[in-house]
Amino acid sequence: GLNGKAIYLSTEGRPNEARYNQLLKHYSAQYKSIDFGSNILMLDVNKLVFQERSLFNLLPKEAELNNVKLVVLDCISTFYRLKTNFIYRAKEMNKTRQHLSKLSYRHNMVVVL
Repeated sequence: GLNGKAIYLSTEGRPNEARYNQLLKHYSAQYKSIDFGSNILMLDVNKLVFQERSLFNLLPKEAELNNVKLVVLDCISTFYRLKTNFIYRAKEMNKTRQHLSKLSYRHNMVVVL
């Protein structure tokens, strides 16, 4: 719902702040009773270790405590595409995907990869 929280994790550099402000202004005018600014957590995860901490530690806590309804991971493959051990890479990405799928089901939230 619109009162749920959203978490946006960017692995491709800092999120576009100008675009965020544009969307915030538009939707805040359209839905005056909702404070979108406090409902969106944007994180710049520029290393695999930060992505894993965010997804495996922060996200479960946020989902449990703060009614998270949308998670956007832009982009899941950033830190795996440089690895040449394709079997390891596939296993790690699958582990992350399974974790997100379970969280999505458990907390009734949408996860976009």
